Amino acid sequence: MSGMCLNTLMDPQQPQPAAPQPPPGNSYDFIVQPGQKPKRSLPGMRSPFVAKIVFLVVGVVIIGIVLYIVGNLLASTKVNTSDITTLAQMENEIARIAKTGKEATAQTLRNSARTSELTAISHQKQWLSFLSKQGTELSDDQLALTADTSIDKKLKAAKQNGTFDLVFSQILENELTDYSKALQTGYKQSADTTEKVLLKSQFEQAALLIKQIPEQ
Repeated sequence: MSGMCLNTLMDPQQPQPAAPQPPPGNSYDFIVQPGQKPKRSLPGMRSPFVAKIVFLVVGVVIIGIVLYIVGNLLASTKVNTSDITTLAQMENEIARIAKTGKEATAQTLRNSARTSELTAISHQKQWLSFLSKQGTELSDDQLALTADTSIDKKLKAAKQNGTFDLVFSQILENELTDYSKALQTGYKQSADTTEKVLLKSQFEQAALLIKQIPEQ
């Protein structure tokens, strides 16, 4: 009995079970399909540490490019401190001249002179604050550099001969007109947003001051 079982197990005519086949699409496909090549990763990219270093370097380069572009844009809108200094000096002179308007006979002219004085002082403070943020400080002596002493002589002579109101109103109107033109020119040439806003506002106020000067 045991011999028959042994012969049966050893009989080569008995069918043998088929060898297991790999499932389709497994990791050995590249062996039987030579037309396809396995994907390869970049050398060293399998390491998370190396990948972080690469991304960090790329990020630094991108940030550098952005800063370069922004720097160029800021350079192209650089504020012209010389023109603003000129405006501040004109405002200083307007305030100085307008202060003498208290000697006018007509109350309306005195009121106009006072309004012009306070407006010029307010405008000047705005520019001094603006220049300070740009790293420029102006002293009182610098602001008074454009003072015209010949105007003082004209007003003194006009007071003596009784024509102060007429002469003063003409001088004040001329000063405000020149100032208005300077503001308009500055607005056209400026590329700075804050500067343009101030120039526009001050131009509109200067135009009102000119209209408020009473006719003599």
